[in-house]
Amino acid sequence: FVEGYRDAMAPRRNESTPAPAEEIASHQARKIAEQAAALREPASPSMRDRLERMVGPIPDRSPVIVTEKATVTIASATRCSTASALSIALLDCQGDAPSCEVCGAITVRNGSCYKCLNCGHSMGCS
Repeated sequence: FVEGYRDAMAPRRNESTPAPAEEIASHQARKIAEQAAALREPASPSMRDRLERMVGPIPDRSPVIVTEKATVTIASATRCSTASALSIALLDCQGDAPSCEVCGAITVRNGSCYKCLNCGHSMGCS
């Protein structure tokens, strides 16, 4: 590095000027606060009347707490799957075959292509 190069070439910044990111964040925070305040204000009577004519009665916005008792039964099922005879027979033959792009199953050679026996997708064919 050349001595003094950075000092000579660095832009002159005033420390009192906020960084652009800070300006953007404070502007966005102000906009969000204004929008939240506008939502908290009740709608004017004329606006409420117009809305009710367009969409029907507007429900009260006060929260409603609903408590109900419920009984839940959890049933567990055991899933067993067995490999087909074809999959077992081809297991040793397909060590170099890629997995299917669609379902992830091992593919088999189909001429110059690979074919998935699970979903039927073919790969490598032009």
